[in-house]
Amino acid sequence: MKLIFPAVVGGTVAVIWSRHESHQISQHLYRENGIAKLQVGLLEIGMATWGSYLISWIAFCLAFGGICAAVEHIQAGSHASISDSFAVVGERLGPFLRLSLILWLVFVVLVVVAMLFVVTILSVTEPHLSRAHGLGIYVLSFGFYGLVALILSRFSLAMPAVVLGNYSEKRAMFLSDKIKRGNWTILAALLFKSIAGGYVAGMIPFWLARWVPTSITLPSWFSWILTAASIAAVTVVEPIMFIGFALLYLRTSQPADLKSTQAVSA
Repeated sequence: MKLIFPAVVGGTVAVIWSRHESHQISQHLYRENGIAKLQVGLLEIGMATWGSYLISWIAFCLAFGGICAAVEHIQAGSHASISDSFAVVGERLGPFLRLSLILWLVFVVLVVVAMLFVVTILSVTEPHLSRAHGLGIYVLSFGFYGLVALILSRFSLAMPAVVLGNYSEKRAMFLSDKIKRGNWTILAALLFKSIAGGYVAGMIPFWLARWVPTSITLPSWFSWILTAASIAAVTVVEPIMFIGFALLYLRTSQPADLKSTQAVSA
């Protein structure tokens, strides 16, 4: 939890900042006229939004790499400190950053494709897209997001392969895909926990806040209390997936490497 806490805080701050900037830009566009300014404003909103997602992505990748190193230390029976865990990632900083960016690009492409599918399905089932039922859009979007995560997770073991196995980005992704072929049950369980469990944990404080009677006037800083509670809940839940991926790599990489070596020798 100590390793992932900075990533959760950094990702939350980045998203809040992007929403604030997007709101400011939207307010400015509302007061201004002109197609050119509108296009520039939309571009700025897109850059702020996706920029915050990229910052959050890198932060969680860094936490993932640190957790992989910590799990390896614990498996070996040695002490796992935060500084030592991040030092292992620092030794492989170049391949780590390249792999993080490659996975980010794959994620963006998959999300764009999923969004196109959602829009296409809604345009066929709903003659007027604006009248589409909110719950239907939510369920469809969440389902496609889960599918994107499932596809992307085929390369999730590439991170421990780069950090712990000193693989190149290309070889690490190939090894990850090879290991995952026989571990779909574990993969699905870890993903469901991360997507559903992480979402529920992060939203519970806000859901509970809805039960506060409207007659009670809450202070302006109460929303920050909810955000802090959400960060704490996600910090508790999210490490499980990264620990699971690290253990899966440590327990399966040696047999996979041995088979590869035997195949090359043959």
